[in-house]
Amino acid sequence: DQDLVVLGDASDLRQVLFNLFKNALDESPYGSQIEVAMRIAEDQVQVTVADQGKGIDPSLGDRIFEPFVTTKEPGQGTGLGLAISHRIVTDHGGSLRAENREGGGAQFVLLLPKFRES
Repeated sequence: DQDLVVLGDASDLRQVLFNLFKNALDESPYGSQIEVAMRIAEDQVQVTVADQGKGIDPSLGDRIFEPFVTTKEPGQGTGLGLAISHRIVTDHGGSLRAENREGGGAQFVLLLPKFRES
């Protein structure tokens, strides 16, 4: 039994999770579920947030993490949530990637270095 512990700014990491959850909820049809999974992957903690939406347009690629890039209707989003989240995660020595799920929807995979006691 291992703890899922990372070092970092709790407020910043809370903001990342909030952004990922909010996007998943916004993209999923009413009444559907989002899936959240956490596990240790080698020396990292992995958090996956998956929705049941339409998925990510492949033409976006990694631009999805650029400021002001949004798939939401005008007035519904600023296009800053994922850009800020990506910056926070990389500042914490981790990575954030977006991918389409087999069977539909999108998922965001967050990897952060696992805390190791000396």
